[in-house]
Amino acid sequence: MTGLTRAHAPLLRDLLRRSAERRPDAVAVAEAGADITYGRLWADVQDFSRSLAGQGIGPGSRILVETRSATKTGLAVYTASHLGATVSVIGDRYSDSQREMIENDYAPHVILTEHQGDIVAETGPGGLVAKTDDPALVVYTSGSSGRPGGVVCSKEAVSFSIDAIQRVLGYLPTDRVLAVPPLSFDYGLYQLFLAASSGASLTVVAPGDALTTFAKASAAKPTVLPLLPALARSCTSLAARWPAEVRAGVRLITSTGAHWDDGTRAALRDLFPHAGLVSMYGLTECKRTTISAVDEDLVAPGTVGRALPGTTVWIEGEDGRPAAPGEIGQVIVRGPHVMSGYWGDPDRTRATFRERDGVRELVTGDDGHLDSENRLYVHGRRDGQVKIRGTRVSPAEIERAAVDLAMVSAAALVAGRTGEPVLYVEGTAREVAIRRHVGALVGTWKVPNDIRVLDRLPINDRGKVDLAALRERADRER
Repeated sequence: MTGLTRAHAPLLRDLLRRSAERRPDAVAVAEAGADITYGRLWADVQDFSRSLAGQGIGPGSRILVETRSATKTGLAVYTASHLGATVSVIGDRYSDSQREMIENDYAPHVILTEHQGDIVAETGPGGLVAKTDDPALVVYTSGSSGRPGGVVCSKEAVSFSIDAIQRVLGYLPTDRVLAVPPLSFDYGLYQLFLAASSGASLTVVAPGDALTTFAKASAAKPTVLPLLPALARSCTSLAARWPAEVRAGVRLITSTGAHWDDGTRAALRDLFPHAGLVSMYGLTECKRTTISAVDEDLVAPGTVGRALPGTTVWIEGEDGRPAAPGEIGQVIVRGPHVMSGYWGDPDRTRATFRERDGVRELVTGDDGHLDSENRLYVHGRRDGQVKIRGTRVSPAEIERAAVDLAMVSAAALVAGRTGEPVLYVEGTAREVAIRRHVGALVGTWKVPNDIRVLDRLPINDRGKVDLAALRERADRER
C-alpha cells in the first residue's frame, strides 16, 4: 500500500493560490457564458477577504454560503479558507424550514447570499460554539430523517482527500469538468477542488439542474462527466442529442452514491465511445472510500474499486474480527480522510467514529464484501433492511435483481409507516415478469407482495432516487 503524507497535500487555503501561480490565465470556472481565470479568481478572493476581515471575520468564524452560482460559491469557499474560517455550503436546495434549522444549528457569523449577480454578506446569529479546532468545512446532509445534520471536515482530512482522489482519477489541466451535482452536495463541491488541484476548468451550465445541464452542455465540450446512477439514467437521452464529435471528446465518466445497472453502463459506453468508466464508493464522513480502475467493472462487475492510497478498508464480521474474502459484513474505513464527527452531535459521533491504536476509524453502517484482490462490493445499508415475510432483507439485493431484467432501468425497495415493503420499478416490464425474475435470482420468499411499475422514479436534488418521496407515496397508495 502506498502512503501519502500530508506534506504532499496543500491545505484548501493554498489550493487556489497555487493554481493561480501555475496557470493564471487558465479558466477556473466557465459559467453563464463568462469565464473566470485562476488569476482573476485569486485576486477576487484576496479583495473579498479584506472586506470580510474588516467585519471581524477570521479564524474561529463560521460562514454559511447560500449562493447558487458556482463562481460565487467558489469565491466564498476560497475566501473562507484564506481567512482561516469554517465554511458550509447549502446553496438554495433546502426548504425555508430546513435552512432555518441549519442557521440555528451552525450559528454562522456571516451568511453569504446573491443579489442581482453580486455576493452579499449578511450578519448571522454567530456566538461561541464549543469545539477543539477550526474545521475547513461543515457539510450538511439530509439523512434518512430529512433533518439536516453537519459533518465536520478537518483541514487535513479535506486536503488529504483532494490529493488522494486526484492522484487516482488524474484530472488533466486540459479537462473541462461538467458541473452536474450541485456544489451544495459534497460530490459537486469536490469537483471545484479537483479542478483547482489539476488546473482544469469547471464548466457550469445550469447550477443544480442536471437535466438542463445535459440538454445544453454540448456547446461546452466537456471531457469529464461526474454522474450518479439515477442522473445517468435520466440524462442519457439528452446526451444522445449531442454531436458525435462532442460525445467522442468525453474521456472520463465517474459515478458514486449507488450501484449503476448494466443497461446504464452499456448506454454510456455507446454514447461516449472514448470514455473510461470509474465506479466509486464514498460517504461524506470520509469523502471518498474506494475508486475502481478505469473500466474495472468489465472484469469485476459490481465493484466500487479499492481503497484510496494511504487508507484502509476492511469488512468486519459480527464478532468484530476482519472477514475473509467473499464474506459479508460491515464496511470499516481508516485513514487521514476520516472526518472529525457530526456538528453538535456527540452521541452520533461516538456511534459512527471510533479510535483504535490512536487512529480514527469510520463505522460506515454499510454491508459489503472484499474479493481476493481487495476490491470492494457494497450490498447496502445495514439499517435500511426491511422485513419480508418476517425475514430481514437488504433492499440493494432485491433492487439489483430487479434491474437485471432487461425492461427495468431502476428499482427501489422502501417501507412506509406500516412497515410493509413496496418495490418500485422504473421501466416497461410487467409486474408478473418482475416477480418471476426477482424470485428466480434471490428466492421467491424474498419477493415483496407489493410491486409497482412507474415511468420514472423520483430523483432528489442530490441526484439520487428520492426514497423519502417513495415512502410517502407508498403510505398514500395503501
